[in-house]
Amino acid sequence: MLAVALLAVPLCGHAGEILVDSGTTWNNLSFLRGQTFVAEDAAAAVAIYYDALPEYGLGAPATVSMALYVGDYSDGTPLPAALASAQFELASGFAGFFDGLTVLNLVPGSTYTLTTDWVSGGFTGIWFAQPWTAFSDLYAGGQYFTQFGTCGPVFPCDLRFRVTPLATVPEPGTLALLGLGLAGLSLSRRRKGG
Repeated sequence: MLAVALLAVPLCGHAGEILVDSGTTWNNLSFLRGQTFVAEDAAAAVAIYYDALPEYGLGAPATVSMALYVGDYSDGTPLPAALASAQFELASGFAGFFDGLTVLNLVPGSTYTLTTDWVSGGFTGIWFAQPWTAFSDLYAGGQYFTQFGTCGPVFPCDLRFRVTPLATVPEPGTLALLGLGLAGLSLSRRRKGG
């Protein structure tokens, strides 16, 4: 019975955050851009770092889209129906991570493709990290790409992005299994003691 209780406990944990928090090259968000990654958790908030370059007087409010797909589509394969998608407005001069998607049905160990695109409004862009600079923190589990291709195997690069695990509420079946295990444990201790 103890084994049953212990089996239920790990289902509530999470692996940790995926974070590329440096950017060496800025690009105007004028066409589809994306990043592939391998999910480490079943539920996560997915964010991209957007930068309207307000220090240059740019960046009226911009409407941007974000979508997540199951599989690796960095090779230009047509995108299927999105697992999750959102369209949102970035404030004038916005610079920072924007958590555009919350996804509750990821499969840990599976590859996903995150995309973003400009829809309308002002000027905004994204940053990506390249390996030949000292402060880049490349992510080994995926790569940055545009609708025109990837950075390539010789000089891989990554979108400035973040995947943050969310605390998941155990399913009722998991809680029932845990309860049965604990009840069995309690019952076996009573029998031994009395």
